[in-house]
Amino acid sequence: MRHYRFLQQDFVSGCVSFCNDKESVMEGSCSGIGCCQITIPPKLKRFNVTLESNDNHNKSWNYNPCSYGFLAEKEWFNFTLSDLAADGHVDRENIPVVLDWAIGNKTCEEVRREDSASLACAPNSNCTTNGPGYRCYCNKGYQGNHIFPPRAKVSDFGASRLVPLEETQVTTLVQGTLGYLDPECFQTGQLTDKSDVYSFGVVLAELLTGEKPLSPDRSKEHRSLAMYFIASMKENRLFQILEDRVVNEGQREQLVVVAELTRRCLKVKGEERPTMKQVAAELDGLRKFQEHPWVQGKQQEETESLLGEPSNRLVGNASGQDSMENQFMMSLEIAQ
Repeated sequence: MRHYRFLQQDFVSGCVSFCNDKESVMEGSCSGIGCCQITIPPKLKRFNVTLESNDNHNKSWNYNPCSYGFLAEKEWFNFTLSDLAADGHVDRENIPVVLDWAIGNKTCEEVRREDSASLACAPNSNCTTNGPGYRCYCNKGYQGNHIFPPRAKVSDFGASRLVPLEETQVTTLVQGTLGYLDPECFQTGQLTDKSDVYSFGVVLAELLTGEKPLSPDRSKEHRSLAMYFIASMKENRLFQILEDRVVNEGQREQLVVVAELTRRCLKVKGEERPTMKQVAAELDGLRKFQEHPWVQGKQQEETESLLGEPSNRLVGNASGQDSMENQFMMSLEIAQ
């Protein structure tokens, strides 16, 4: 039996199960033979459970001495014969329960009708009534933060293997998102730490160019963003493929450094790529330099004082875009 309260009124609902003998129990079925279930209605605020038994379990005492009920996620419970035993459920210390959140205590229609300006859902999201309130969901196909576009963007990438539950060693083919998958995986079938580095390199290329990892709008040989990015750097066309916003907001020297790091992450051979620790260290170094740009100037002065001549590091303004890129790339090679 289930007792719940809604709109200041009490309601009672329930279900009945029968179990004449253990042989009649169907494993995995909770539809009235030894087990029954009922759904929780919307807008439920409190509930209590009452259990009753015909003949006080006299006919089933040897295998089912007691009854019990609980609140749990609908798809979680899988009824088995052992659940009828006295100690069949005692060891279950944790039972998953889904808490569904809602905004306010009015439906979408009520908010739109009474005070549409207070509706929390942005234009690129849908409002759906959820119990006593409502929720906002991104429109289908929309990627990004549905509250503050276009600040946060979603990059859907990853690689994994499917492992059957009964197996511990045997694995299937690599599963992943095209455009982000390490090309070396297709040859070796192996996922390594350097595979993650390649995927991260694609993400960096996305952020720099604003391009998709795979695009039919590019030529066939450059349909992959990784190939397009590497080819553009070889042809000295980096600043032609960078997104305008990135060029306007970023420092050109730093953009070249990040682009070079991206190129190294996208190396076809995994052994030639940096480790993720090295990638993080280089990006962190750029961040610290941006916070304390005077450090480089001070180090430059000290170096020239010791050597008695200007060093090979890039300082000041270059005469042109290509000249600046070539000088900076040369300084990177010397440093390496």
